[in-house]
Amino acid sequence: MSQILPLVFLLLLCSISSLSVSAQSRWIAVASSGSKIYYIDENLTKQPNGNILGWERGDLPDNRIYPLGSYFVTRSEWNCRNRTNRQIQTFIYDRFDNFIETIEIDTSWKDNPPDSVGEKIINRVCGVKKKSNLSISQGQSSGSSFAEIIKKSNLMAEANPRSEILRKVAVGEKLVLISEESTGVWYRVLDPKTNSEGWLNGNHFKIIKARKNAKGGRQAGKSN
Repeated sequence: MSQILPLVFLLLLCSISSLSVSAQSRWIAVASSGSKIYYIDENLTKQPNGNILGWERGDLPDNRIYPLGSYFVTRSEWNCRNRTNRQIQTFIYDRFDNFIETIEIDTSWKDNPPDSVGEKIINRVCGVKKKSNLSISQGQSSGSSFAEIIKKSNLMAEANPRSEILRKVAVGEKLVLISEESTGVWYRVLDPKTNSEGWLNGNHFKIIKARKNAKGGRQAGKSN
């Protein structure tokens, strides 16, 4: 019996340590905070009560507690109806995917404040995307500027090249430009196909400005 227990413990550690190595391709980037990226495992499980179970992964802050480049993998549960989530168990790994330890966490249900990493994760898990109050028809009638795609691009969930890709955008498509003020190279737009907001790389489109026609209406006119 004394020889069996160490063997069982070793097998358990091996199975936990192999989690990140065997599932690298399953991680989907869904949020960022500074230079830190947060992911979810694409394989989510819906329970009979409607809640969703799955794995989260994120970079740990640089400190003296864990080696540089360490990350966590957490078993989590999301309540899509109440927009809350709870963490069940968390494992810590170093940057070489070596298991460090299991840590005790607060497993109570928590709310997700607006624009927080938690809200972005639960939006991705529960399939809820931020909707705009501006429809494509309203954008056209109000004389909004448009982003006309000149290079195949991706519509991103955030102004970050590593954020979630909402969809691929083809050359020639026009999206409503919500603001001509950029965040770095990124511009906030309204997607007419989904009536939801996203971000486009400014190097991949040209701005088409709306101008008044002779009857007082508005029509699209190319910017200089």
